[in-house]
Amino acid sequence: MLRETVSAEQKNKNDPFELMKIYTRSGKKINNTDRVLDLLTEGVQIVTTHYSGDDYGLAAAWVMRIAGSPHFVMTAVALSSNTYPYLQKAGFFGVNILAEDQVGIARHFGRQTGHEVNKFKRQDIYWDRKVTGAPIMLDALAYLDCRLVDVYQPPGGDHALFIGEVIDAGKLREGEALIYRREDYPYRVDISLIESD
Repeated sequence: MLRETVSAEQKNKNDPFELMKIYTRSGKKINNTDRVLDLLTEGVQIVTTHYSGDDYGLAAAWVMRIAGSPHFVMTAVALSSNTYPYLQKAGFFGVNILAEDQVGIARHFGRQTGHEVNKFKRQDIYWDRKVTGAPIMLDALAYLDCRLVDVYQPPGGDHALFIGEVIDAGKLREGEALIYRREDYPYRVDISLIESD
């Protein structure tokens, strides 16, 4: 098995899209633990906030319910995300639960950075605001509007955990939730970032 991976790596060094089967976007080699964790069923959500007149958002698969009374949810946000500091400053966030036919929206919010593009300028996505002021996508399957109650950064981790109390929630249409699969979100691996063994 190791020989197959090595030969595939050598064979595909010149094809960055093929390298995504071996490496993460940041150049970390995908190992057995990564492959096992990929088997956990996760939905795809757009996490949003509003701060100082601007909207911020990202695609997230690591969102979960963590308490039932009162209702608390948690989302993991990359420290490198443009949205990260504004989630902390704003003190609230929206979780827009995508339907299975919205993978294009997930890619739009997940494959580009807010450092370079305003993700909210896309003409076919319409927004509203509920209790907190976080952007709520009108065509999402459902939404959660949350007040931020805590942020935890695991030592040495590349993501922070944002914990929110659900202030408002609603189902917006019928359908099934979009399930995350790594292969649905192709990316180019920056060969210069590949970790050496």
